[in-house]
Amino acid sequence: MPAPEQNEPLPVRRIRFAPSRGPVHLLALLVTVIVTMALPLAYLLAVQALGLCLGWSTYRSVYHLVVIDGHALQEWCRLVCLVLAGAGWVSMIRPLLPAEKKNPAAILVTKNTQPSLFALIETLCRHLQMPMPEEVWFDCAGSVRTTLRGGIGGIAKGGTALFIGLPMVAVLGAREFAAALAQELGQYSGGIGVTPTHLVREMNAWFFRALYHRDPWVEALEPRAGSDNKTERPVIVLLRRTVRAGIWLTQRPFWLLMFVARAVSLVPMQLITFRSARCAVRLIGAGGFTQLQHKRRLLATSMRQARSSVDEGLGHLRLPENFTLLVARIFTSAMDASPPPAPRRKEEKKPPAARLIDQLPASAEAAALIRQFIDLARQISYFYYQHELGIPIHQHRMVSHDESLYQKRHQHEALAVIRRYFGGVMHPERALCHLTVTGTTTDTGDLAQTVVAARQWQKQYQGQMRLAVREWNLAWQRRRDLECAWVLTLAGYSVCRLDYGTEQSTPETYRQEAKAQKMIMDHLDDPLRLCEAQLEKRLAAALGMLWHSQPEILPDRLLEMRRHMPLWAHVYEALAAVLPEFRELLTSFYSFQTLGGRVASVSESGAFASALQSIVPGMMARARHISKALDGACYPFNPDGIAIPLSDYLCASLGGSAHPDPRTALGMHAMARQMAHDAALMLTPFVDRFLELYHRSFAWLAAAAEASENYFVGPAYADEIVSSEVESLAGLIKTETAIKQCELATA
Repeated sequence: MPAPEQNEPLPVRRIRFAPSRGPVHLLALLVTVIVTMALPLAYLLAVQALGLCLGWSTYRSVYHLVVIDGHALQEWCRLVCLVLAGAGWVSMIRPLLPAEKKNPAAILVTKNTQPSLFALIETLCRHLQMPMPEEVWFDCAGSVRTTLRGGIGGIAKGGTALFIGLPMVAVLGAREFAAALAQELGQYSGGIGVTPTHLVREMNAWFFRALYHRDPWVEALEPRAGSDNKTERPVIVLLRRTVRAGIWLTQRPFWLLMFVARAVSLVPMQLITFRSARCAVRLIGAGGFTQLQHKRRLLATSMRQARSSVDEGLGHLRLPENFTLLVARIFTSAMDASPPPAPRRKEEKKPPAARLIDQLPASAEAAALIRQFIDLARQISYFYYQHELGIPIHQHRMVSHDESLYQKRHQHEALAVIRRYFGGVMHPERALCHLTVTGTTTDTGDLAQTVVAARQWQKQYQGQMRLAVREWNLAWQRRRDLECAWVLTLAGYSVCRLDYGTEQSTPETYRQEAKAQKMIMDHLDDPLRLCEAQLEKRLAAALGMLWHSQPEILPDRLLEMRRHMPLWAHVYEALAAVLPEFRELLTSFYSFQTLGGRVASVSESGAFASALQSIVPGMMARARHISKALDGACYPFNPDGIAIPLSDYLCASLGGSAHPDPRTALGMHAMARQMAHDAALMLTPFVDRFLELYHRSFAWLAAAAEASENYFVGPAYADEIVSSEVESLAGLIKTETAIKQCELATA
């Protein structure tokens, strides 16, 4: 949707929609400014007086030692105490020293590059009776903020800078975004209270920054994450803790001043917040403002989840290339899952200032006001990673935000169960099904011995297994990247060959490299199957112990697992049988998602349709083949208790869709768009549900096997105790079986 241009002249008559400040509000602001400005001055005078006392005491101690030479030991002890007090005095004066204000990584925009945005800001500023911000910046924050240029030192000039977070722009509508701007700018709307408002906010920010700013040598005293403090000497650990405790103690007086300043400014800041909120209400109404607040809360949660995805991607050397779109995707899912705000009982009248944004359509997105929104969001994401998070982006692979599906799966609890039971040597997208003959014995003692033998083999070859799984995973990951590069070049998107390590940047080169990575995966498949055969023996034996044991000796938890085991085993075997073909579908699906995330700035040409034609029909055919291969398998966990076909649970609409009719389509690009829309509508739930159900069934069987092993054999880390427990439990089970047989024979 092209950005709407604002060519209409501004209305002559101003609409005053900011509530006026009363005398009580102005008086509270003046009192707050006087108190907050006097607190640092009083603290400085107190610290100077304390420093003079310490200096005079030090001089007297040195004079007694050098001239009088009285009680030497007493004077030396006093001098040591004065030195320690002097170190504390330095720590007390440190908050008063100027701490560098860390500005966010942002991009400065001008009226020439963003005319629609500046037209909206000028309209709001004119009717709020406040000067236009001198600078407008885009960053990766989830809010809109206004600050003084130069901090408190810029109060004389009065110039302000407006920071707009693109994640907020990505999730709000155009009118909601205008209300968010009005709420922020309304804090400084005309009158003599503008300067005190600036002073109050800047002083609160200065107190916070001065207290929580830490020098590098102070950060070095903190224990590093993941480091083993047991290797350090106890004296060094004790010294570090003592210094940290001393710094914390000496800065408590300044903390008390900050608390007093916050308490004094609480009422004026609440009045300012209420006043600015009224500006937004008079622009979009009370119902629209409630919806805006609801979206802000969801946005804050989505920002935290996106940061978690970035932190997790660091371990895989893969980062989302567009942080803003990643937040928007998480927000959309959260918005669909969350209940909407309760509707208002009374019918709302048209807000008094609503005509100021009549030129913005009710269905328009805020991103439509920003030119080249996708490219700006991608560029700011790079700045955010490098300058705010301190990530060396040249060491990481930038991937499409839609590829974060693969990274988010590692947060799932099911994968944690699989990693724990198999010791990290089992890839979650591989299957343990019919790789070896697991035996037909039902004797629990023999099955327990099989578990012990499999544990010992796994412990011996664990290093080699992890290396093989890691190499296979890296080859699959590189293959997905190369497939994405191949599809993007077909669509006319420029791809840097240095990101993929190829000699040329042509579709044929990326295609050949992807095939080479597939050959590596095939070569690694044989040694992996040999290792996984031992894991399957262990899993089957552990589940066999649970299934063939007497119910009388099982606790309630294992009895519950035993009742559900056939259902989960049925689902797992059905999905595991088609898993190799599903991995091929998954590889193409990542390319399809990446293409949808990156071609927003590509012109409407035949290259895009050609790229879609090269992957979409194959994906749809493969998905339908997988669905047909699941014929006969049921999903037994339907809420109403009635089993349904597994293919219907994964995606009921996958049976088929009509191809676009060239005679009715608007053109080749419209046909391609329709094809991409239909494919995403059917394949996205199919892929998500398949992965979720397969991981859940695999994890359930692994958890049941782990519980069975712990009950019958014992923990995996106690091999010596395991052998004796195996013999005793196996004998107990045989005894129970013999008793049952004797009772039946007697009857």
